[in-house]
Amino acid sequence: MKSLTSLRVLLPAIFLIAASCNADTHSTVTVVSYYFGNYHPGDPRNVKTKGPDWSEWELVRNAKPRFPGHQQPHVPLWGYTDESKPEVMAQKIAAAADHGIGAFIFDWYYYNDGPFLDSPIDRGFLQATNNGRLKFAFMWANHDWLDIQPCHRGAPPKLLYPGQVTPATFRKICDHLIKDYFVRANYWRVEGKPYFSFYDLQNLVDSFGSVQATRAALDEFRARAKAAGLPGLHLNAVVWGQTILPGEKNVADPVKLVHDLGFDSVTSYVWIHHVALPYQQTEYNFVRDRYFDYWSRAATNFGVPYIPNVTMGWDPSPRADQSQPFDNSGYPFMNTITDNTPENFCIALELAKRRLLAEPGGLRILNLNCWNEWTEGSYLEPDAVHGMAYLDAVKQVFGAPAASSASISHPGPSGTSLIPVTQVVPYGDRRPAAKYRLDARDTGPVFEHGAGPNQCDYLGARDVWAWESGGTYFMHYDGAGLKGWLACLATSTNLTNWTAHGPVLDFGAANEEDSASASYGTTFFDGRVWRMFYLATHRASFAPDFIPMVPYATMEARSGSPWGPWKKQPGIRPVSCRPGTYYSDTACPAQIVKQGDEYMMFFSAAASHQGKLLRTLGIARTKNLDGIWRIDPQPIVPSSEQIENSSMYFQPSNQTWFLFSNHVGIENGNEFTDAIWVYWTRDLNHWNPANKAVVLDGRNCTWSHKCIGLPSVLKVGNRLAVFYDAPGGDSTSHMNRDVGLAWLSLPLNVPE
Repeated sequence: MKSLTSLRVLLPAIFLIAASCNADTHSTVTVVSYYFGNYHPGDPRNVKTKGPDWSEWELVRNAKPRFPGHQQPHVPLWGYTDESKPEVMAQKIAAAADHGIGAFIFDWYYYNDGPFLDSPIDRGFLQATNNGRLKFAFMWANHDWLDIQPCHRGAPPKLLYPGQVTPATFRKICDHLIKDYFVRANYWRVEGKPYFSFYDLQNLVDSFGSVQATRAALDEFRARAKAAGLPGLHLNAVVWGQTILPGEKNVADPVKLVHDLGFDSVTSYVWIHHVALPYQQTEYNFVRDRYFDYWSRAATNFGVPYIPNVTMGWDPSPRADQSQPFDNSGYPFMNTITDNTPENFCIALELAKRRLLAEPGGLRILNLNCWNEWTEGSYLEPDAVHGMAYLDAVKQVFGAPAASSASISHPGPSGTSLIPVTQVVPYGDRRPAAKYRLDARDTGPVFEHGAGPNQCDYLGARDVWAWESGGTYFMHYDGAGLKGWLACLATSTNLTNWTAHGPVLDFGAANEEDSASASYGTTFFDGRVWRMFYLATHRASFAPDFIPMVPYATMEARSGSPWGPWKKQPGIRPVSCRPGTYYSDTACPAQIVKQGDEYMMFFSAAASHQGKLLRTLGIARTKNLDGIWRIDPQPIVPSSEQIENSSMYFQPSNQTWFLFSNHVGIENGNEFTDAIWVYWTRDLNHWNPANKAVVLDGRNCTWSHKCIGLPSVLKVGNRLAVFYDAPGGDSTSHMNRDVGLAWLSLPLNVPE
């Protein structure tokens, strides 16, 4: 009964805290965040051991789910950016400052042979034009650097750079810090003194051979700072309760050592330095409560101020060899923290803030783990699933800074907004690239090939057309079956669970245009009958794939119901290929829009030019769906855009049309659909190719890193469902594709 009574007391308090996470609150707590700088190519040490283009993003991208319910990979909303670029760091600084974070504490590395991972600081942060908005400080990460990116089971990892340094190196470090960093106006100070933290106390002592010699070195460090005109130093110790990295050693008596070395404060780096994770998926709140117990002990035991920590999460599985079994055998093969939702993170922040404000005096500083520990599953940076939610939680609890009007964040509109691409990577053949992103939030596959009857899709399910009628969601998709590709039907009531019904069309006779494929069934209800405009071709590749080959034409079938049956209309050809035009090889069906008394089909067009297929969209027009269609002489955007297929959404609030299309990219001479793009306009007859953005690609797709197939969009409530197909992983194959679903929050915010 005691536990039940405690629960009744606790629950109302938690509900009140949760409620406060939905309101703006203000405090005098200073919030700082650790920053781990291994997300840039070209560091000399990494080049030597990993190659010139390697960064830890490689591990993030290649991460896989390792057990049921495991959420990997995590996809950065801003992309796999180079943090050593000032413009990239400027984006991070702005986001941190706008959400109430006062300083980055960089994990700072310096070994006997010099610095490591200093480019994000020296080239990124210090060269960013807005670095006055955010303070910075260092935690000397003086641990051994091991070869654990990735880590392989079965043998101890290789020691690359020992954390112990010579006394001469330490003096060099002190002079470097004072001259190049501590004197800067934006270096973070605590009680007026530059803050500097030590991660590995045992390595620190071992560097000098005794506690007494270490104390003398720290005293000399303080004296050198004063000699340079500084008011002294605030030296901080990171203390562990248990080790994490291989080879780490706990000090015998941390309380005594902190006293003997004369530290000004104590802190923690991450919760699991103090809390064991008993389960493969250990609840976030379980870890939080036990860390707060440690906080109570630390606040009284050390005799100096304790700076508490709130950790966002823990999952180091990206650093583990993805081909080896994943268990709890030692870092990074270890248990994880689960249910670390933005809501639970917000509650932890609120609990920490209340406790700090309730303490008499004290430093009232809270550090966060971490801005960007992506490969350890603890990051505040926005990802494709939660967006800015973790940063928003910080802002909700601690408020935005009010130092000046320049540092106040004005909330943007709701919905989904454009994000400029900080580094546009050109294609090898110079085909245009998008300069903006309008990122969808991916939910992964919702319909897998092989689900259809009679092996109708045993080699793939792709090329989706989705719509709603009478409370049922319908999906036509290309089933790659035993004899070739045919339009198939699946239905759902919730968009995530689909029932496959099999083909709705059959192959035409040997002498007919659709003898090799009758696929990609786009639909249009004219108020009387349902019309399906489908792709027809008499050519296909060899068995077993039977991939449809150009020329592609558009044919029609009709039905009195979206369920079918569908009857082909052999005499009607809305669009067909015509030599010498931009649609000489492809004239595929796509979205139909009625404007006044005119129907407009935004069909997929392609033509060969000097051995290269150029893809774009054209408009076919008619006032009679049973009559002749007139095709515009020019495409809506240049053929160099390399796009195909269309699905459209009209947004009444700003009278804007959004056209979603499939972009075809190229890599090492291999062309494949690499992204969903969106174009926008207010005039269906005029499209500016500059008005485009990436909606979904390997950066924000959770399961397919390279290849993203044809889109179909459907408004559902205040969101836009984006269906697509993909083969998964690094595959670019036409075969073995599944159907995925991503979401865009409405409205879509683009320039007027």
